Amino acid sequence: MPGVGVQKTKVEVRPVLDPGQVQALNLMMLEDVTSVFHRVAEVGEGFTGDPRAQEQ
Repeated sequence: MPGVGVQKTKVEVRPVLDPGQVQALNLMMLEDVTSVFHRVAEVGEGFTGDPRAQEQ
């Protein structure tokens, strides 16, 4: 039975973000994470022996 729920619609599979935007988003998130690490390092300075805090 043709046309009964078998309609072939052309589905356009396209990423919502282009690679450039994805890269920018990743950079922003990375900056956020880094700033959080810095803030934690500042607040907890001398409190934890976390090597990552001294690395930055």
